[in-house]
Amino acid sequence: MTRSNDIFSAFFEIQLGNYFHNRELLNIVMDSLNIILKRNAHRKGLFWYQCLLSNLIYDNLYLIIMGAKFCDNFVNLLYDSPSDKCLKILDIDPGYGIFSLLYGNICSSEMSWLSYSNIQKVEQDYADSINTKYPVKRILGELQNPEFDLSEKYDLIVFCEVLEHFKYYPVQTMKKIAGWLNDGGQIFLSTPTRSGDPCRIYSSYNQLPEYDINGVKVASKTISNYLDQSEGHTHIYTKEELFEIFSACNLSVLEYKVINNHHRIILGSDKSTLM
Repeated sequence: MTRSNDIFSAFFEIQLGNYFHNRELLNIVMDSLNIILKRNAHRKGLFWYQCLLSNLIYDNLYLIIMGAKFCDNFVNLLYDSPSDKCLKILDIDPGYGIFSLLYGNICSSEMSWLSYSNIQKVEQDYADSINTKYPVKRILGELQNPEFDLSEKYDLIVFCEVLEHFKYYPVQTMKKIAGWLNDGGQIFLSTPTRSGDPCRIYSSYNQLPEYDINGVKVASKTISNYLDQSEGHTHIYTKEELFEIFSACNLSVLEYKVINNHHRIILGSDKSTLM
């Protein structure tokens, strides 16, 4: 395969070369990320040197690279064992849509995104860039609202860097997500460890409040300041807490790893097997 040589690839290769173990896969990763960044840069009339000087593009580069790192083991797994069928995939709170585009460059899929109803414009912009290459079904809804549910079932649910943002008690929401799996389906989940992100509001996930349609009432200025400085992370989960939640949801842990201070977990039912 021809080496990816687009304008951002030098950054990507330096940052991601150790994360994706196959040269062809690394090219796919770089090409995919270029699709996201180029559309945003070109729309703003920015060229290479301007990108280096632009805080906006630099921040986007950083976030997109981090997004690729958060799902590297999942992408490596899918690349090594590609599905022979078109998988129906739900990406929950997909951010820049990195996983969707990476997987779309590896195998055929029917991709859906579940985003909060107050979707930010930046996500919409990057969703547009994904849609230029692969169609994505957009679903808007408040994941933790007990009245929100989906009737469709999925072969794969991508749940990366979302759990730590939950404002409410997580078990009921995780049960709902588990119910969206087809027989034999899997959940790819990543979330920080406490060594990677020791800050948290609650000492246990059991302290998170039940859902309140009026929103979480911030108890103090200290908590408000914490949320501003912690990227909205309300609770950082231990391995024991995660396994306790999965057990309550009748989810089996098919694979558990800690990579770069993040829990990387593949979940499924008793009928699931690793792809």
